[in-house]
Amino acid sequence: MMRRAVGLLTVSAIALAGAGCGKVKGVEEQNGATADRAEKAGKQAAADAGPPVKLPPVNVALLTMNGKDEFSNRLTTQLEEASTMELGWVPSPCDGKGSPMELETCGTSVIDEGPLDVILSAGVDPKLIPRTLRKAQFKNIPVINIGASIPKRRDSSMITADFAPDDRAMAEKVNDYMIKKIEGQPRDKRRIVVLKSTGPGAKVRFDQLEEDIKGTGIRIVGEGEVDPKKPDEAKNTVTNLLEKHKDLKAVWVADGNSVENAGKAVDKAFKDLSFPDRPLVVGFNADPKAAEAIRDDEADAVADVAYDASLWIALDRIAERIGRDEQLNSVSVDDYPLDFMDIALVTKDNVPAKKKFREPKEDHVTFFSEKWKEEFGSPLVPG
Repeated sequence: MMRRAVGLLTVSAIALAGAGCGKVKGVEEQNGATADRAEKAGKQAAADAGPPVKLPPVNVALLTMNGKDEFSNRLTTQLEEASTMELGWVPSPCDGKGSPMELETCGTSVIDEGPLDVILSAGVDPKLIPRTLRKAQFKNIPVINIGASIPKRRDSSMITADFAPDDRAMAEKVNDYMIKKIEGQPRDKRRIVVLKSTGPGAKVRFDQLEEDIKGTGIRIVGEGEVDPKKPDEAKNTVTNLLEKHKDLKAVWVADGNSVENAGKAVDKAFKDLSFPDRPLVVGFNADPKAAEAIRDDEADAVADVAYDASLWIALDRIAERIGRDEQLNSVSVDDYPLDFMDIALVTKDNVPAKKKFREPKEDHVTFFSEKWKEEFGSPLVPG
């Protein structure tokens, strides 16, 4: 069982707490039948868990590769909402600013400074943070992956539990869209380029792309890579790929934060043209910038999931471990009564409104808010 921590705010946690009040910058509570269903299910889940229990304050660190991008910002903001406002816990965001070395420095420091009870890792490839993982393992601090899938290798065994969305399934969704479009073209014209990344989920998504295009006649004729420290350079990288490889049918983007810039590069090179006279732009996550690119006809489709639900699920499992001594990985995402991470293909036909996120099939915010209120009572005030 986790040690009972005292509430000690780090400098970064204080900054986050000051900015965290108000609307959630991510998927929000819904209305109508969806909210009613979530409320009922949350109360039932609390009753099924057993008699109400009180939770102590808990110190939670969140590792993000680049805190400025939409993916990381969405998770960091929701960590404040879910942990502090709902549970009374202490969040400590750890921003690598695009550098694995900086993330390692932050991760090892937050462990050394303590107190720290659990680490959430936002889809960070374990090979990029080996010292942090080894130190956490040595100090018996669990590390939970959220937000995006990580590659399955030997080093992934240092991850205690994984509640991230299935990025292979997401890739299958958007790849199917792209393949169906391109298969209508002559076989010798089925040429695409890929924008790779070391960012969350990118390796798993690319591996699935290679699997899905086998036997389709689609060929990857060029590859570029996004520098996490310089995400805006994705536009130049795509521009160079377009200049080098003519008559392309798609630009496939592994990192959701790069869809916007890839779209702008394609739009500039193929102004007022549409597929097949200009390449498709496909990628991941209908966050506001990618959604805007789709609305503006600069991008065509993304696979989307409410990846912030994985953060709420992770916090729920931490609470159950502390309050009822359950194992973190004794429950999977699929064991919850509602499907919180349905995968959708987002095109111009169903793109979210400006500065909004796609409403998922189920309301995880209402579900967990009701569950925790019934099961654990009012949150403690950190400090």
